[in-house]
Amino acid sequence: MGWCESPPFFCAGTETARDVIQQLWDNQEDLPAHEFEKVMLQEIVQANLPPSTQNPSVTFEVYVDDFCTAAQTSDFNTLQSISRSLIHGIHSVFPPPSISKHGGGDPISEKKLLQGEGTWSTTKEILGWIFDGKNYTIQLPPTKCDTIVNDIKIVLSKEQVSLNKYQKLAGKLQHASIGIPGGKGLFSPLQFAMLNDPDFIPLTPHLKCTLEDWRYIIHHMKKHPCSVLQLAIDYPHFLGYSDACGIGVGGIWCSGTVHLAPFLWKYEWPDDIKAMLITDKNPHGTITINDLELAGAVLNWLALELVLPEKQLHLLHVGTFCDNTSAVAWAYKLRTSKSIVAGKLLRLLGLRIHSCQASGLTPLNIAGSDNTMADVVSRAFKNGQYFEANSNTTDYFNAHFPLPQGQYWKECILPNAWVSRVIACLRGEQLPLESLLRLPKPGKNTGIIGSSMPLAVGSTHGSPMSHQLNETLSSMHTLLGSGQGSTVEELKSRFKASTMHSQLSPRPSNWLDNQVPSTEKGKNTN
Repeated sequence: MGWCESPPFFCAGTETARDVIQQLWDNQEDLPAHEFEKVMLQEIVQANLPPSTQNPSVTFEVYVDDFCTAAQTSDFNTLQSISRSLIHGIHSVFPPPSISKHGGGDPISEKKLLQGEGTWSTTKEILGWIFDGKNYTIQLPPTKCDTIVNDIKIVLSKEQVSLNKYQKLAGKLQHASIGIPGGKGLFSPLQFAMLNDPDFIPLTPHLKCTLEDWRYIIHHMKKHPCSVLQLAIDYPHFLGYSDACGIGVGGIWCSGTVHLAPFLWKYEWPDDIKAMLITDKNPHGTITINDLELAGAVLNWLALELVLPEKQLHLLHVGTFCDNTSAVAWAYKLRTSKSIVAGKLLRLLGLRIHSCQASGLTPLNIAGSDNTMADVVSRAFKNGQYFEANSNTTDYFNAHFPLPQGQYWKECILPNAWVSRVIACLRGEQLPLESLLRLPKPGKNTGIIGSSMPLAVGSTHGSPMSHQLNETLSSMHTLLGSGQGSTVEELKSRFKASTMHSQLSPRPSNWLDNQVPSTEKGKNTN
């Protein structure tokens, strides 16, 4: 706005207006009609919807000079009252010309109102996103998708691009990733290219491949709105633990808020992967233990995919534990600028989340001493404390980590075609996008060893019913990483901090709650 000091002052004014709007609505003030409300309510009048007796959920927000309001109601009188609170609240801080005696138009843009920006509707473009209140989805406008795809096409036609132009494209992709579950898994190569701020970014084959990935994802996004249930973080329906060492890797899965018969899996690294690990004896290796731990987390996800029926992860939440802080941080952000290998693994993980249409992954750190079950399966290949588990892992688990009566441990055998994707990432290979989005069907010698697997009760699909299901399973048996039994309520306490990210952010102090200093003159005490 011309001065670097201007935005904070301006936002203080608009935030104050928001506080006034909130107070007018909370107090149900009897406000006079305003000519602008006819434009705001025109779609509701035309729809001729029946009145509602339910108390609506209403949210008032402001972003710089854009006042945004959402209400879960179709009642005309309620929306009329909200509209009047909005109009009079804004005018209380930014008065119209009839009050201020200034020239020009009303601070509330009548032109934008007539264009439909202030009209109540179940589908609305807000701050660059199309929100669908009926289907609970968000979507980047098709014109913006076309612009991004065209920008990628232009960049791909060049051998190098200026840092400024590259950063603008990266910024657009960052904005688009808000509505792409797993999309952030494609960011790591983009970050690597910008390290040390070079004047020009060379378009390497690896970087071109990454931009091709983005072109596909954005094109897919144009036609497929994203359910908000994929973006919100909730308590995990399924719970997993993983661990990796220089010899092998393994993990276990058990119930979260939805019943899942516990199972385990393990895998011994190929000799070349063992030889590539950086150790004191092998300082010239190309992968770190952090990379292997992240690979274990990715394999853990694939094991869950393998056991569940097709599309069973649709809109469901998954929580995992790992005792490696770097792997947890990378899986949480789905991006890194520290490891090229980790970037390739995150690409695989992000694309699997996208393909399954799951509600993301919530990884948490766990102390190594509390991750005993995963330690057993990852270290069973080495002659040591847990070597006896290698001969019959399920018997070892049934003896050392007994389940409630009537339940027994099963082992999942991962298909070589699935594991090979992870191994290729560790070897530094760049796999085709199609091979990561569509995994081959497992053969006869893969999957669960033993009887058929009891899976999730019912079909929650992340619907509002899942919250009711969570409550009914509050006493259900789940497992800690040490193998001890736990309850869903204890599980929820561990993930409570993570779920806070999907709740409304606490508002700054309300201006109307401030104590205004007295303006009366004090007594002269001289």
